[in-house]
Amino acid sequence: MVRVHMAGCEPDAIGTRLASIADFFTEPAFVIDVAGRVRVWNGALERMTGVMRQEILGQDDRAHARVFYS
Repeated sequence: MVRVHMAGCEPDAIGTRLASIADFFTEPAFVIDVAGRVRVWNGALERMTGVMRQEILGQDDRAHARVFYS
């Protein structure tokens, strides 16, 4: 787990930056904000789970966990 703080950046800007970085990863990766919402869901995770990022981005209430444990 990595905690990221980018002073002076809006949350949407952080999500956009992290998403562009995470898409270069060959490993599945996702980012959850402090409110528990899914902010980033990379392509490797889409391929692994079959859940497209459009379906999960912005979801909360442990939506990311349900993908793996239901």
